[in-house]
Amino acid sequence: MADERMAIGTEVRALLAEVAPGIDPVTFEVVRHALESIVEEAGVMLERTALNAVINEGLDFACSFTTADGRVVAQGQRDLLAFIGTAPIWVKNTIDWIGADRFKPGDLVIMNDPFLGGTHCQDVKTLMPVWWEGELVAFVQNCAHWIDCGGPIAGSYNPMAKHAIEEAFLITPIHLMRGGEIDNDVLRLVLRNVRDPETTYGDVMAQIQACRLGEARLSQLLTRYGRDLVLDVMEAVIRYSETLLRQEWRALPDGRYSAVDFIDRDPTVPGSPPIRVQLEISVEGDRAVYDFTGCDPQVQGGVNGPKSVAISAAMLATKSMFPEIPMNEGVYQAIDWVIPEGTVASATYPAPISGMASTVVSHTIDNVYRCFIDPAPDKVMCAETNLINLIFSGPDPREGRGKGFILYVWHVGGWGARPAVRDSFTGHALFASTTKNIPIERYERDGPVLFTEYEYVQDSEGAGRHRGGFGVVKSLRLTHGDGVLAIQGDRADTSPWGFGGGEDGTPNVVTYAPGTAGEQEIGVFASGFPLERETVVRVATSGGGGWGDPKERPVAWVVEDVIDELVSIDKAKEVYGVEITVRDFETLDVRVDEAATARLRATANGR
Repeated sequence: MADERMAIGTEVRALLAEVAPGIDPVTFEVVRHALESIVEEAGVMLERTALNAVINEGLDFACSFTTADGRVVAQGQRDLLAFIGTAPIWVKNTIDWIGADRFKPGDLVIMNDPFLGGTHCQDVKTLMPVWWEGELVAFVQNCAHWIDCGGPIAGSYNPMAKHAIEEAFLITPIHLMRGGEIDNDVLRLVLRNVRDPETTYGDVMAQIQACRLGEARLSQLLTRYGRDLVLDVMEAVIRYSETLLRQEWRALPDGRYSAVDFIDRDPTVPGSPPIRVQLEISVEGDRAVYDFTGCDPQVQGGVNGPKSVAISAAMLATKSMFPEIPMNEGVYQAIDWVIPEGTVASATYPAPISGMASTVVSHTIDNVYRCFIDPAPDKVMCAETNLINLIFSGPDPREGRGKGFILYVWHVGGWGARPAVRDSFTGHALFASTTKNIPIERYERDGPVLFTEYEYVQDSEGAGRHRGGFGVVKSLRLTHGDGVLAIQGDRADTSPWGFGGGEDGTPNVVTYAPGTAGEQEIGVFASGFPLERETVVRVATSGGGGWGDPKERPVAWVVEDVIDELVSIDKAKEVYGVEITVRDFETLDVRVDEAATARLRATANGR
């Protein structure tokens, strides 16, 4: 073990000598982690001071900082992965839009334009320059999800939109602060165009303070270590990540790998066919090319994504395969990108894009994993749960409220199976895996709703030797009046795929008035769906895909899932080939009919 640690230490020192010449390795690590801690502290500021639950409970935000020309240097451990992957694009485009010479000390720019490198319009960004002794040396920035950003539908999710302005209020890069002073004309313009200006005002102030804190802490670091050393470490950190990822490319077999997945349909065109999302990855030596050429053209409805989200999704999926590599511009630079404009994964203005996370992001992540499933099976997983965005809104007649409510209800589901571990688990989709579940008690405080169900969906996993994670069901109803529901999702018609004989997971299902004469499956695309007071909405999320033949799954594992009531006795028999008799769940009195099980599995294997 000591020899192994010495070998690793020698290898790291050699790498640092290459990417950070003249910098002591210990100093490099101290300053590198200090840069990351600055971002972490800014994130804590944003979490603790923002007002909307999506930020302060769900942690739907990211902070980072860049070099003076917009190259990302550091992110925080809890920052939303999908945002960090867009930063290499939107920061540079914002600098170009404003003009580098128009940034002065104390300035702050706000923007949410997806076509300049963002996600969707609800993800609002602030950018502040860092000056040191008269020189622009860096930018600090953050991105946070606002509960509403205007447009015709509360929450700004509108799958039926046919134009970007039918989704939200687009803010092109504009100065919100100059010389440390807020431009109230700009602030009033923004707040006039959202449905909850009081909450949004608090979120804006939180984002400003997070930038100010990041700027102050970076200035302190410059004071302590000096300009030259800090800037040299910033450059070295980027080279460090790029070099590490290129080493990983060299370790993989050269080859060309491709994957295809499908968005359910264009929600604005009844009966439209599935929409192709394709990725081809070529690896040769220390180079990798990610080619999106095979994607279908952008469509009329809001299931497109701008180019930045396809890049971001591919980056974060790649980074998840190599967790030891720091996330920064170096990851971006270690990949050559081929993304023709005008496809569903590289939509141009004015295509609607509010559903990009459920569609382009999700399928791109799954495609990266599918590409590497043969050359690097220990580093990837089968397809995972697909995000469903649900926005409940309406009047809030509860005593003392006096205004409307908007609730963005989050959902978790099953991750895809992988052979490196026994089974997968249930959580947020990978691109949102740093977020947290918003407690149902917080929803019930913020809006006139009551949750009536919250549990795993039995038999929702993609069966396999290694099974996928389980979907989750949430049911809720409005308690004080009628309202409306907007849904922006996907994978109601397709399911998270399994591999190597593993089965697909279950699809997403949203049901109105379940178990009543008025039961109706709403689907995953809805704008302004009317909700009656006391009528339940039930959301069952997708399970993750399975890996390997389910009938090769160890019997003891199947029994455990049956005891936990995650897998039914019928599925244990029909899919896993295990005959189980349960005498008493309470006392865990469960019996396996070994002879019947042997027959079932022998028949499945053709014996």
